Amino acid sequence: MAKKKKSDAPAQPPPAHVASDRPDQGTIRQVKLNSKQKMVWNDIFFDPIKSSVKWDDIMNLFKALGGDISNGRGSRVRILLNGNVGLFHRPHPEPTTDKGALKSVRTFLLQSGVKHETGI
Repeated sequence: MAKKKKSDAPAQPPPAHVASDRPDQGTIRQVKLNSKQKMVWNDIFFDPIKSSVKWDDIMNLFKALGGDISNGRGSRVRILLNGNVGLFHRPHPEPTTDKGALKSVRTFLLQSGVKHETGI
């Protein structure tokens, strides 16, 4: 049995693609995600929907994608991403996001022009 060479290692996953409304960057820009953000990205787009994704990890992903985050009244959080506004309710007292909220996050990302690519 032959040993695997370093060149036989799998290629790096492609970056997330974010549609941009900024003319200086064209219509699409690529965003490099770190390993934890990639894991959260895959959890958001996993079917069946997971119920163990931490809210802070989702907020970190929004920031990495260029989202502007502001706190609303109470537990509400506003996200501005590519000209779209998302309003979410921060989970409490548990740090994990429920399935319905995760589905809303997925929908918001897609409506904001973020493309999910397999293997990110």
